[in-house]
Amino acid sequence: MIRIMIGLLLAGSAFLGWQATQQRETIARYEAAVAEGGAAEKLAQRILRSAFSYTQYKERSAKEGVKGDGADQVNSYIFAIAANPKVLWGNPKIEKPRDSSPLPGYTDLTYKITPAEKDAWFDRARIANFFYLLESRSRKLRITSIDLRTADKKVKPHEVPEDRWAVDLSVTMRERSK
Repeated sequence: MIRIMIGLLLAGSAFLGWQATQQRETIARYEAAVAEGGAAEKLAQRILRSAFSYTQYKERSAKEGVKGDGADQVNSYIFAIAANPKVLWGNPKIEKPRDSSPLPGYTDLTYKITPAEKDAWFDRARIANFFYLLESRSRKLRITSIDLRTADKKVKPHEVPEDRWAVDLSVTMRERSK
């Protein structure tokens, strides 16, 4: 009976020794992970970089002038820019968008913008402000075509026209295809 007890105690001691070794290895791994330059520090740095990227994307998204998709959003955006005190274009006429797919997976919507009145004219500063504000407040929208003419049709080629211009333009918005 004593031999059996000694055998059981020896087996139990061996098992407890094996468990202690396993726990010591686990503790060593955790200490290495927590140590300077360890896995925990690398994970914290990766989380910090991801949080910084998220903040940048969120700030860029907040500055985006064209919120969402669709013609109504673009029309609202263009009308808001046209009503800006530095532009004062009134209500421009915006035609239905033309659809094209120059790249796989993307769709380009091209909108033609003309003044509401046929004989409307603008000075260069208002035209430049309109163009600048259209592009600077949106990362999606770009001016792709400009037709700039003198407002006075009676100007001869050798004369310098007044600062009165008639302008038509096209803007294109690229979206991911759905």
